[in-house]
Amino acid sequence: MDSGSSTSIAAPASPKKLAYLSYMGATLRSSLSDSEADNAIARLESVSDYEQWRQLVEKKNEWHTDRFLLHPQLFAAEFEAYYHSELPEILSNYVRSQEPDAAGLLTPSNIRVTMESLSSTNPSWWRSPRRQRLFLTELLEKRSTLLQPSPFASLREGLHHIMASIAAYMNSWRSKGSGGAV
Repeated sequence: MDSGSSTSIAAPASPKKLAYLSYMGATLRSSLSDSEADNAIARLESVSDYEQWRQLVEKKNEWHTDRFLLHPQLFAAEFEAYYHSELPEILSNYVRSQEPDAAGLLTPSNIRVTMESLSSTNPSWWRSPRRQRLFLTELLEKRSTLLQPSPFASLREGLHHIMASIAAYMNSWRSKGSGGAV
C-alpha cells in the first residue's frame, strides 16, 4: 500500500484512552485517532518541574480508582483484578507497615472476610483515600473472630490424631509377631 495514499484510515482511539484523556482534563475532538491519543497522553504526561510531576502523579493515582466508578463497564475486567488481587496486596503491605504484630491475621481468608465486612456497611469503601486505614481498623476489630480456629481445623486435627493412633496400633501389631510380612 502506498504510504501517501489517502484511502488509509487511522484506527480510532480506544474508549479507555479517551476516558483517561478526558479525566486528565485534555480537550478532545470528536474523532481522535489512536496515534493522536497516544501523542496527547505523551504531551499530557510530559512535565517540566517537580510540582507538575507531583500533581500528575496525584491525578493518576485518583484515576486508578475513579475509573471504576466513572466507567464501570469499560473497566470491569480491570476492577476484578484490582479488587481481588491488587487491593488485598496493597492492604496487606499497609498492615505490615503500620501494625507488624497484626501480620499474622493476613491470611487470604481473613483479608476477604474483612473486605466483605467493610463492603457490607459501605460498598465503596475501597475508593476512599482512607481505604487502608479503614481496612486496618476493621481487621483489628475482627481480630478475635479471625483468630478462632475454623471447625475444619479441629476436624482435621481429630482425623490426624485418629490416623496417628491407627498407625501406632498397626506398628505395634506388626512388632508383636504377626509372623510375616504384611
